[in-house]
Amino acid sequence: VTVAGSIYDDSKKASALSDIASELAKAGQTQQALQIFDKAFSVAGSISFDFLKADTLKDIAVELAKAGQFDDALNVAGSICTDFYKDWAFRDIASELAKAGQFDDALNVAGFISDNDDRDGTLNVIAVELAEAGQFDKAFDVAMSIYDDSYKAYALSEIASALRDIASELAKAGQFDKALTVAGSISDDSDKAEALKDIAVELAKAGQFDKAVTVAGSICTDFYKDLAFRDIAVELAKAGQFDDALNVAMSIYDNDDRDDTLRYIASELAKTGQFDDALNVAGSICTDFYKDWAFRDIASELAKAGQFDKAVNLLNKKIDPYYTAYILISIHQGYIESNKKIDDNCKGLLEDILESYHKN
Repeated sequence: VTVAGSIYDDSKKASALSDIASELAKAGQTQQALQIFDKAFSVAGSISFDFLKADTLKDIAVELAKAGQFDDALNVAGSICTDFYKDWAFRDIASELAKAGQFDDALNVAGFISDNDDRDGTLNVIAVELAEAGQFDKAFDVAMSIYDDSYKAYALSEIASALRDIASELAKAGQFDKALTVAGSISDDSDKAEALKDIAVELAKAGQFDKAVTVAGSICTDFYKDLAFRDIAVELAKAGQFDDALNVAMSIYDNDDRDDTLRYIASELAKTGQFDDALNVAGSICTDFYKDWAFRDIASELAKAGQFDKAVNLLNKKIDPYYTAYILISIHQGYIESNKKIDDNCKGLLEDILESYHKN
């Protein structure tokens, strides 16, 4: 404070005192902070250049608001003679009030702002804070009162996102009916679709597969519908319900997502020793990448089960060299673990693939 008092320029002196007062307020020394704010305000009144005075008073008002001294902040803001800085002060005070949960006061202060764009931006902040506080009806009303379309759209989007997050959390907690009710109140199609996807997946994890499929089927966006069906199919496969998993997988619109899901089902079938079914599912995969991946996993499980001939037969398929090498490694490891000597056929194939790698 002593050093700040030695500053010759009144604007810089007032700003320094205001910053010091703000730090005192943060440290819980409210009374001392208010005394320093008064000094800052007094010094600011001595500034002869109106625009600079307004800028300094705006800084003081904002710092007071950050310190929770809203009445004093409003008094300082009201003394500003320039509309630009007065609006700036009111905007930041309203934002601080909203952050503190004082929404009615925040809305009242927003009404003091003369510039339409600044007022709309402030209402946007208040609407988002209301949504984060769970006051969705009031948040929606505030958002709809915004004149500017871009600010209104942003506020509505944030409200929808908050509702989406709540729906997802309710689903994770097993409160599916409440989650569906919240999801149904979301106006944005993308956010609603994502919320329904999350609910459908959590239903599947809870073993409520029929309801999960029903919820997934109600999703209007193909992207999120596919994600839901994919995860439901995976959960069904984990539960050993392979026929149902395959039926759900075939509902997936995107080819890559469908093939990746079939690849997972084939791998799970192989883990349970259902090798013929696993091979049939793998053979139905259209994308070479996922088909080869499935064959690799099946061969690995065959080798673990000591069915080396079947594993070796998979090498006769046109499989990517990387997966071929992986299959050979699995077969070799299987031989070692079973204390069997690797046969000449497998050894020859291994040598061929190594030679191909060296050439490439």
